[in-house]
Amino acid sequence: MRRLLPAFLAALACAACTAPIFDPSMSLAARTLDRIPVFSVTGPLKSPVDGSNNPRFDLRSDAITFLPERIPGSFDISKGFVIRTYHGTSEIWYEWFNGSEVQWMKGPWSFSTEGTMPSRLAVGLKIGPYLGAIEFEDSQAYADRLWANIAIPELTFNPPQHSPPAQADKIFSDIPAIGSPPLVVGISVNGDVLPAQDRINALVRIGNQFSETSTLVSQAGVGAWGPVMGINYPLGFLGTPWHLNYYRDFNYGRSFAQSYDGTAWTTWVWWGILPTENAPLAAVTHRIDAVLSLDAGPGASHLFSTEDQMGRVYRYDGSVAMLVAEFALGTLRFIGEANVGGVWKMLFSRCVVDYQNEQLEFEIRALDTAALLSTFAP
Repeated sequence: MRRLLPAFLAALACAACTAPIFDPSMSLAARTLDRIPVFSVTGPLKSPVDGSNNPRFDLRSDAITFLPERIPGSFDISKGFVIRTYHGTSEIWYEWFNGSEVQWMKGPWSFSTEGTMPSRLAVGLKIGPYLGAIEFEDSQAYADRLWANIAIPELTFNPPQHSPPAQADKIFSDIPAIGSPPLVVGISVNGDVLPAQDRINALVRIGNQFSETSTLVSQAGVGAWGPVMGINYPLGFLGTPWHLNYYRDFNYGRSFAQSYDGTAWTTWVWWGILPTENAPLAAVTHRIDAVLSLDAGPGASHLFSTEDQMGRVYRYDGSVAMLVAEFALGTLRFIGEANVGGVWKMLFSRCVVDYQNEQLEFEIRALDTAALLSTFAP
C-alpha cells in the first residue's frame, strides 16, 4: 500500500530569536529571505511534551512546518496543523492558543516521507480546522478530512477515515465510464479562487487507457468527481505506470506527468480534446511541485519545483520549456499557491528556533505570484 499525504501550507518567524538560522555570508538563502516578506507570524511556542514533561520535538534536527488555519482572505495564525518530520517519518499535530497557553494534539497516525516521488498530499482547507488528507493505494484513492476538535479535545478523521458510505470521497468510484478496477497513478492539488475550496486532480489508468478527473474540496467535504478531458484514451508514451508525479494546468488545458528512474526525471506534457498531442520536456529535470496560476506570466504554463530545497521555475509556452528562475530556499518550506484576498500568492513556511529558551516561532512568508519572475529571474 502506498499512502499519500504531502502538505500544502506552513510558517516561519521571529525577530526575537537568539540564534539566527543564516549567517549573512550564506548569500543565496539570505537573499531569498530578504525578497519574500513575512505575511503572518506566531508568538513564541514551546514544544509539546510527553508524559514525563520532556519535549517531543528535537528543535535542532526535526523539520517542522506550520499550516495555519485558512480563513477568507487571510489566515488565523493562532492555530493550525504542524507537520513534524524526523528520521524519514512525518507526524501530524494540531496547535492552538486557548487564550492562556499553547495547546497541542497529536494526530491519529504518522506516514513515511518520500523526498523524491511524493506519495501523499495535504489540502489546506480555507475555513475551519480541517486538513484535507489524500491517501491512495494501488487500486483506489480516498479524500479524507482530518478534523481538530479543540472542545473535546480530539484530532481525528471526520467523517471516519476511508468511510465506506462516503462514495464521493473515493476518487475512482464516481466516474462509471472509467470502469473497474482503475489504478490511481497520480494526484495533485490546485488552489481555487473560491474562498472555501481547493481543486484535487487525479490521473487514473485501466490497463493502457487513461482518464483524468477533478473535484473541488471544501470544509464540507469532497464534491463529485468529473472528467477533465475525454474518458479512457491511450497515452502510450507513459507506458503502464504504477505511480507518476501528475499536474493539470486548467488555464491552458495541459497535463504534465513525471517518472523517476532512481537517478533522473522524465517529464511529458499532453493536450487536446483527446490528448493525441504530446511532447517530452527534456529541459524539465527536477520534480514539479505545483503548476502556478496565470499570475506567474501570460502565454505559458509555469511549473514550480522545490526539489533539494531549491526553488526552480520552468516556463512552457506550448512548444519550448526552459528554466527561467532558480533560487535557494534554505529553511523555507513551500506550502502551495493560494488566492489570498483576491491576490495569488506563493506561500512559504519557516520555523525559527530560540535555542536558549527552547522555543520556536512560525512565520508565513508570501510572495505575490505576479512578482515571482521579476524577483528571481537571472
